[in-house]
Amino acid sequence: MTDKNPLPNSKFSRFSKASKTALNVAGKHAVYKASTLFTSKEKNKIKQEAHYQKIAKEIFKTLSVLKGTALKAAQVMSLELELLPEAFKVELKKACYQVPPLNRSLVRKVIQNQFNDTPESLFHSFDSTAFAAASIGQVHRAVTKDNRSVAVKIQYPGIDQTIHHDMGLLKLLLLKLPIPELKRKAPLLTTFLIELEKLFLDETDYEKEKNNMDFFYNNTPFSRIVIPKTIVSHCSKKVLTMTFLEGLHLDEWLAQDPSQEEKNHYAQHLWDFFVYFFKTKHTLHADPNPGNYLFMKEGKLGVLDFGCIKKCDPEFPDQLITIIQSYIQKNMKNVMEIYNEWGLLPLHLKGNSQKVDDHLTFFREWITLPHKTDRFDFGKHPDYMAQRFTPDFRDALNILHNTTHNFVMFDRAYMGLLNIFQRLNAQVRISFS
Repeated sequence: MTDKNPLPNSKFSRFSKASKTALNVAGKHAVYKASTLFTSKEKNKIKQEAHYQKIAKEIFKTLSVLKGTALKAAQVMSLELELLPEAFKVELKKACYQVPPLNRSLVRKVIQNQFNDTPESLFHSFDSTAFAAASIGQVHRAVTKDNRSVAVKIQYPGIDQTIHHDMGLLKLLLLKLPIPELKRKAPLLTTFLIELEKLFLDETDYEKEKNNMDFFYNNTPFSRIVIPKTIVSHCSKKVLTMTFLEGLHLDEWLAQDPSQEEKNHYAQHLWDFFVYFFKTKHTLHADPNPGNYLFMKEGKLGVLDFGCIKKCDPEFPDQLITIIQSYIQKNMKNVMEIYNEWGLLPLHLKGNSQKVDDHLTFFREWITLPHKTDRFDFGKHPDYMAQRFTPDFRDALNILHNTTHNFVMFDRAYMGLLNIFQRLNAQVRISFS
């Protein structure tokens, strides 16, 4: 792989690699099934765990080589959304999604293709070395002709053309294999894959991200939430220019040993910002990566990256609030009605509220705990987020047959915020009212 081609190899070679892996895994699974025919249930369980570990290594060794959107989606589904078997999660933590930075000549080429002009002509000054990078593009510092300090986001050439293909590779590796745990979750995995593919494609349209940023900029009622202002004359489908925000990322800010009051202040602003747009605009800023927030002077909080925005169905916020209230009241009638409306339950559980209630016991107590007090103290519950990875928590997830497209990004945004609050040990009023 070279700087001039930041994407992995050709589509044909990538598909060949994925197909070979799928065949190898299918062969290993056939051998494994034959080996369990005449062994005890206890030995079979041990064999199954070892077998899944081998399969996970095979699949994610391939994804690590291919990199691209397939690996990014797999990491989101497993590490953020808890959808894949435990053995897969272990392997994904070893994998790293990286794209080599664009060299200077390619940066110039992208800008010239988009604006028919050079960086030197468009800007008073332009730093050709990126100060930040992600899976879709990289960001450069610049100064406009009227002396405004700006950040210029430049998209990797060809990234949009690979997304659909890469997601097809992931579907091949996850949905076409004879693995019972994956086959049982096929409808659920398919819904998530479709939603993630749509999200990734949206992220490649910087004109859409510009509109998202303008929407949040023009509609936020919070004086201490700072959103970059787009520079319309310097924006296009592949280049996004916005005012540069000065501030510290989470780890840098925590290294300054902020007070508990400061931690609570920023955490509450994050939550209120999230709830306001979710309830009143049915819109989610759905990528709560700590790198997307800047802790600024005077108690201000900068919010970055508006490529990952989810527009929910208008009725979804009220449904979700009803679910939380019904969990607290243990009103399984309401829970079952909404679960079935969303299509979450398999056929044999659609009318069995007692069975569903049994599976929800731990999850229900966990999800409602922060909503039962005026301010939830994450410092007094240091293992709160870690409880998501327990067998009791997964018991609730294991009954799901499918999910609503709204919930895919809501879950990502909600859990991401709680993870930040946990890192802050903050005291936060977690409420949708």
